[in-house]
Amino acid sequence: MAFVSEATYHKALEAAHHFGEKVEKVKAKAEKKALEIKGTIETVGGGAFAGYARGHFEDEAGEWKLFGLDVAPDLAAGLTAIGLGYFEVLGRVSEDSLHVGNGITAFYTGMRTREIAKKRKSEGKVLGSGRVGRAFPGNTARGASLGAEALTDEELARSYGG
Repeated sequence: MAFVSEATYHKALEAAHHFGEKVEKVKAKAEKKALEIKGTIETVGGGAFAGYARGHFEDEAGEWKLFGLDVAPDLAAGLTAIGLGYFEVLGRVSEDSLHVGNGITAFYTGMRTREIAKKRKSEGKVLGSGRVGRAFPGNTARGASLGAEALTDEELARSYGG
């Protein structure tokens, strides 16, 4: 005499199989998220490394030249790492190289954009050219949108309460 019926045995077996499938789905999702987190850490780490290296090696004028070349070493390193990753030159770590390169390049882009913004601010310009909306003659109530007249940065700032 059997302890459980054959129907109960098959239901339990089916439930165990279904549970196993769910565990595999959760495991696959967790592995995917772990790779995303790893990519984020590599990107942030690349940016942090570039910031530290620039702070350590740049001169008093804020410039950093490697071997006297007129190319910023951090930009060159970032683009090289992206290229190595994109073309999968480094095999299984190519994606890691891509993430680190993205971080280095993002640092460089942010740093240079900050410098441009500071320069424009010291010149009294918000958007860089000193005038906005030139391509669309006409006037609107709130400045540089479709149909706006050319406004100076000061006029634009005043129209937004600045």
